[in-house]
Amino acid sequence: MLDMKKLIWILAIFTAVAVIVSLALNYFNNNLNSESRDFVDTTFRKIITDWDSNLLIANSSPSMLAMLPKEKLKASFNALGKDLGALKKYRGASGQVGINFEENKQVVTATYDVACAFEKTEAVFRLQLIREAGKWQIKAISVNKK
Repeated sequence: MLDMKKLIWILAIFTAVAVIVSLALNYFNNNLNSESRDFVDTTFRKIITDWDSNLLIANSSPSMLAMLPKEKLKASFNALGKDLGALKKYRGASGQVGINFEENKQVVTATYDVACAFEKTEAVFRLQLIREAGKWQIKAISVNKK
């Protein structure tokens, strides 16, 4: 009978720990979702409202800048701004955070789709973000014009 009591206690403790860890991860994930969406809805919105390539570069991750040097990024972004025209309506961002472990290190990323109406056409941006040193950065960006 003593062994059964120990087993019940072990299961109860294990269940309590699992619930606490689950609640903590849920809280952490909700905060990250809110932070990343705020980054997109404020910083990225400002970038495309002003077609500000310098602000884009300032908020780009080192890995994005390694793949696309600043001058190429600036030229491509400025050309896109001319192609789409002025931002008429920002429809908001939809997406979520993902947490992965790579080489014993936690990597926090997020992917968002941002629908917008511009002067010349509509477009949906796909943003891949990464959180490094407590700051959200743009890791990759693509656009699909309608």
